[in-house]
Amino acid sequence: MHCIKILCCRTPPVAFLHYIRPVCASSVISVTQRGLSQYVNKARYLQKLKEDGDFCKKSLYDAQFAVFYGLRPFVREVQSEYRIAWMSKSEIEGKLGIDIHSENLALLDCDEPESTTPNPKAWFAISITPDVTSSKDDRKHQKMVEGSLDATSMNIRKVMFLTSQSQANLLSQGHAYLQWHSKHKYCSNCSARTQPNAAGSKRECPRCSETSFPIMSPVAITLVTNDNQCLVARQSQFPKGMYSALAGFCEPGETLEDAVCREVAEEVGLDIGNITYSTSQHWPFPSSALMLACYASIKPGTTAQVSLDVNEIEDARWLHRDEVKDIIGVAGGRLQEGPPIWLPPTQAVAHQLLRNWALQ
Repeated sequence: MHCIKILCCRTPPVAFLHYIRPVCASSVISVTQRGLSQYVNKARYLQKLKEDGDFCKKSLYDAQFAVFYGLRPFVREVQSEYRIAWMSKSEIEGKLGIDIHSENLALLDCDEPESTTPNPKAWFAISITPDVTSSKDDRKHQKMVEGSLDATSMNIRKVMFLTSQSQANLLSQGHAYLQWHSKHKYCSNCSARTQPNAAGSKRECPRCSETSFPIMSPVAITLVTNDNQCLVARQSQFPKGMYSALAGFCEPGETLEDAVCREVAEEVGLDIGNITYSTSQHWPFPSSALMLACYASIKPGTTAQVSLDVNEIEDARWLHRDEVKDIIGVAGGRLQEGPPIWLPPTQAVAHQLLRNWALQ
């Protein structure tokens, strides 16, 4: 059996019959018959949770929650690894005596959809913000909540490096949403108090109808190389002995390449070229950044002598490829003379830049 394909034409029907040509039925694809992948089904389910408030509110009854004390996530130690202390709605409300509502939560993800479970369990981040007047009362309240939930609230910077990559990604996402909500409660257009949607994915102003979405600032992080050497630097607020790749926020009107060149010039006084993009990572510090990781090399004919901006950079040094291997624990490395240093841990995109370059 054949179907026909009709071309659009303003010619009277009798005159354009010769434009009609047969098309094999097997070549016609029906979208309704094509099975959607698990990823597509999950993406559309999460989209519905964000756009359908009533549907999202119903999902709260079966959802699981990553609880934050302010912006400190609750975790439990399991086999020398810290994991999110997931809890149900009934557990949180029963143990803490609070009602869960959209003002202090944000949708994170959901279980993998299955044919037998058309509405998989949703995952949310929720913040418990104490109404206390002193740091002493806050610590007392924190300890009380930790005891009630049988979990520990931990600084996000610390726990990010003590858990798995998948857990760190969820905590980073939750921290970013909750921090954004805490800082954007009022409309930037008319100053009225805004209201979050049920999924916590946006805020809407009831007075002027302005809608605002979470902010994520682009940051260029660059490993500058010169043959078998790479440049690492440290800022004064870094932990003692830690060096990393150069990084800075992209400015309005800049391309990623513009930002890379400017930041390197400003911080260490080098001319670079041959910029290549590597990968990206969300980073919750200081306030939800998208780290855009790049490689760059010294421009031919220009100096490799570093000239520090002492207001930004405390120290910088060139490391040989073998030194990087040794510091990050890759076989075959050798540490040369110099003060002891350490590089960012595996969860940081700077580590990936250094490791991938060292193993080339």
